[in-house]
Amino acid sequence: YELGQNDACLSLCWLPRDQKLLLAGMHRNLAIFDLRNTSQKMFVNTKAVQGVTVDPYFHDRVASFYEGQVAIWDLRKFEKPVLTLTEQPKPLIKAAWCPTRTGLLATLTRDSNVIKLYDMQHTPTPIGDETEPTIIERSVQPCEHYIASFAWHPSSQNRMVVVASNRTMSDFTVFERISLAWSPVTSLMWACGRHLYECTEETSSFEKDIATKMRLRALSRYGLDTEQIWRNHILAGSEDPQLKSLWYTLHYILKIV
Repeated sequence: YELGQNDACLSLCWLPRDQKLLLAGMHRNLAIFDLRNTSQKMFVNTKAVQGVTVDPYFHDRVASFYEGQVAIWDLRKFEKPVLTLTEQPKPLIKAAWCPTRTGLLATLTRDSNVIKLYDMQHTPTPIGDETEPTIIERSVQPCEHYIASFAWHPSSQNRMVVVASNRTMSDFTVFERISLAWSPVTSLMWACGRHLYECTEETSSFEKDIATKMRLRALSRYGLDTEQIWRNHILAGSEDPQLKSLWYTLHYILKIV
């Protein structure tokens, strides 16, 4: 095949949705070629023709860049970028989607030891003109020296290898932000990556918070047994001798009365 013979090709990638479709960044054009019919192509005029890369989880979403700006495209609405990410002060040299995490794009600028991450996990897909997506931006510093390039691990979650300018390689894992949820009954739960953790209170009855004690007693109908009133100390769920003495005293008083 010979495609775009009059233009220099600056970046190239296959489109996963169809093994015969090719996306190329050429001189001021992003073009989609169908190898079954090379005489026809779909293209859009843009400066962002470098580093074209397809989101592995959403095959119609493509990223490309020019200088310090990243453009996000929806191939179903290929007239213009659906999103333009924050412009960076230095020229970009690489952009890559994370293969183990949906909507996570990493970018690298020239002469930098920082990789910038754009989290589009919570962005509505497909992105439309009517929506205002929220992008969470982060910066990570895998090493002290300038980074020459990086590559995501194909299967290990959020893991990448970076190559520094001093010819060293670093194995680096991007840790997720931790989301905490604290229930009214003192249980704590948090999410990290693909894992969900729960922490519950496992202490003796003497160490439990008063709110926890009152909740457990309410669930066991503590204080509502009026026929065998002495049993309420059992419903309290504790071995407190003073509480036991109190309910037995009330039991004997009622018997005398």
